[in-house]
Amino acid sequence: MGKLTINLCEELHQKIREDVAADESLTTSLLMERIIREHYEGPKPRPRIESGGRTMAFSVSEELFQRVKRYLAAHGGQSQRDFVIGLVTQGLALWEQGKALKMLEGYTPQKGDRTLAFAVTEELFHQIKAYLAAHKKLSQKEFMVSLVENAVSAWEAGAEADGSPIVEVLPELTEEEKRRRSFAPLSGEYTYP
Repeated sequence: MGKLTINLCEELHQKIREDVAADESLTTSLLMERIIREHYEGPKPRPRIESGGRTMAFSVSEELFQRVKRYLAAHGGQSQRDFVIGLVTQGLALWEQGKALKMLEGYTPQKGDRTLAFAVTEELFHQIKAYLAAHKKLSQKEFMVSLVENAVSAWEAGAEADGSPIVEVLPELTEEEKRRRSFAPLSGEYTYP
């Protein structure tokens, strides 16, 4: 057996002494071995995103940020990243079906806004950029904030409980509008009649 000596802050040292005192069968050596084994032999965290991913960020008001935190807490501690990527994926899928997303109008950044940042795959990043290219008047921030605001508002209104989509859509597009907006997000190509 090897020996290891470490220096700890008093706070951690006190916690270790309390844990050992609370369990008669536990010694400091056993506790340290358990912690070290857990670190080296336990499951490794999976990488959040494969290499080549992109970071996206946007700001939301403090009020919306708090509403998002309440939403995430009510949904089993879902991560902000998974929440936002789920909304983006759902929004892009609806768009691909020819449905127009309901966007917020007149959103302006405020002092004290909070930033939500997350990593996305290269493919999803290009799909978002393609959507924005097809909607030239729409900024990335407006797109993202609209998705988040619509989802949180729908949850607060109890709409998601009835199985309706969490991303709001506008009324169905006409065939002419669908032809003008024909876009294949996966290939990144527009098709015009």
